Amino acid sequence: GDTREEELQWSSRKLGFKQGNVKVVKNTLLQDHPRDLWDEDEVAAEVTRYFKAVSGDILITFDSYGVSGHVNHRAIARGVTHAVRTGMLPDYTVVYQLESVSLLRKYTSFLDCFMSSKGTVYSIGSLSDIINIQ
Repeated sequence: GDTREEELQWSSRKLGFKQGNVKVVKNTLLQDHPRDLWDEDEVAAEVTRYFKAVSGDILITFDSYGVSGHVNHRAIARGVTHAVRTGMLPDYTVVYQLESVSLLRKYTSFLDCFMSSKGTVYSIGSLSDIINIQ
């Protein structure tokens, strides 16, 4: 709803994104609700349409747990993975997944910087191969 849209606009400004490149999806099949299971084909189509429209080359998404376990976040990860594996996104696309962390790490965020500095960044694509950056 409106709150999520405001959060997205605020965070994207803080991250320096071009405001014209920030889009809130208005798709009746993809409504934000913890009980709505989104179809991965629909998610893949929506992501692909938008990504091509802005001529993107890097896509950041959730991992399979969806950071918080939210079913919509998990569906986004499945949809993006589907888009990568089926060749819907351009070959040069690099896809990064956010890493879900335990509740302890999530709620001790000021200490998490020490844990995160030891982590690994995973990518599920440059489409033709899986990249593991250490």
